[in-house]
Amino acid sequence: MKRKLFIFFLLFSGCVSQYYVGELQNEPVKLPEFYGANIDKTGYKCVIVDIVDGKIIDEVNTCYNPSLYKETLYNMKCESTSAFLPDEDGNLWVNVLSKEGNIVRIIDIGKGKILKEIGISSQPTGIYATDKYMIVWSQKDDKIMLFDKKTKTFIKEKSYGPVINIILDDEGEFLWGFFKQDTIWELCKIGKELDSITKYPVFGEYKIWMVKNGKIYIPFPRYILSIDTTGDIDTFEIPKGYLFVDGIRVGEYIWRALCDANERNITVQIVDDTFGIIKTIGRHQWENGDLWGMGYSPSLKRVFVADAIYDANTEEIIGELKNPIRWVNK
Repeated sequence: MKRKLFIFFLLFSGCVSQYYVGELQNEPVKLPEFYGANIDKTGYKCVIVDIVDGKIIDEVNTCYNPSLYKETLYNMKCESTSAFLPDEDGNLWVNVLSKEGNIVRIIDIGKGKILKEIGISSQPTGIYATDKYMIVWSQKDDKIMLFDKKTKTFIKEKSYGPVINIILDDEGEFLWGFFKQDTIWELCKIGKELDSITKYPVFGEYKIWMVKNGKIYIPFPRYILSIDTTGDIDTFEIPKGYLFVDGIRVGEYIWRALCDANERNITVQIVDDTFGIIKTIGRHQWENGDLWGMGYSPSLKRVFVADAIYDANTEEIIGELKNPIRWVNK
């Protein structure tokens, strides 16, 4: 990515109050048919990866922050981002925090331009996508906000309470999360258009990994906790000598990634919904230990685990990613 040269320098730490003229210094990016994305080590850039050959295409700056640039910029507004997520149309949705107001910023990756900025009332924490909507939430405030992906407009917000994370169930019907109700965190099911909420007698400050057939799956390093809506609990232990890292559904099974004690060797297993091991299919070194990603491309029938590319049909490693990915376009 090309960078402009500057002769002005900040003579003090911190940021000044105005925008740098020139948007985010993003150049146009030629996107391939199949690509993936992930956060970089700074936490402020989105790395775009070609998921056919595994090579890095480019990096996209998401906010105005001096740590993004080799040069120290003058006349810059100081921002940070809590989360960002691409959509299927080549746009990047970014939660932006600043003293001048919080916004959702939409960046056209191909053009390298900001399409739109939407002011929001809460301090955003996370962002999640369904087929039609982008959903932004906060762990500090009681707002959850709904945006239309196609028109790129704010639709509405609801005050359901702070939430740890939000996830769509495998059936694609409802959103689930642990919402703070008064002084406790309670399991809630909400409509995809934020039009309903159902509360269950299940309590805990948990981050949900997966929801299927009314069962909530919560990961821990040495076991997976399964809780149904009545509060009944099952525990599925991770094999001795391993720690759970991540998992993703591929067809009727789950591909899960486990690491050993030094966290540099990844073992990939295929398991069923009761976490019975169907097959151990791969073991490889995790070279880029500071970054993690796991994804699945139904179009290419490829599974991406850390820096390895697996063929979902043959279950063999067929390539290497130069940067792990957490999201694929198709």
